[in-house]
Amino acid sequence: MAAIGDALASEYPLTNGGWKIRLVPIRDITGGDGFWVVIALFLFSIGLLMAIATANVSNLIMVRAAARARELAVRTAMGAKQQPVAQAIPGRGCRPRRSVRCCPCRRPGRHCG
Repeated sequence: MAAIGDALASEYPLTNGGWKIRLVPIRDITGGDGFWVVIALFLFSIGLLMAIATANVSNLIMVRAAARARELAVRTAMGAKQQPVAQAIPGRGCRPRRSVRCCPCRRPGRHCG
């Protein structure tokens, strides 16, 4: 590498003059083994945080589904078809709830004009 550096310095003296090439192991630059231990602990803590967040979200979804189990059982017992019941499951928490009386003529589910 020293020969390449000297050749570049003689070929381009304005930009490469006075510079030397030196190879250094990556462990010396990063601070040795301690740096990689810190990186490993950081990645482990991020993974643990993601696992806890995933468990919390799945627990919330499961509790919401358990709370709606009775409502779905009543709908099915009253003779509701399977498709409307299945369509009601995922979208209820995502959509804004509409008021029963949404327009001046007080017809539920319909808009005037």
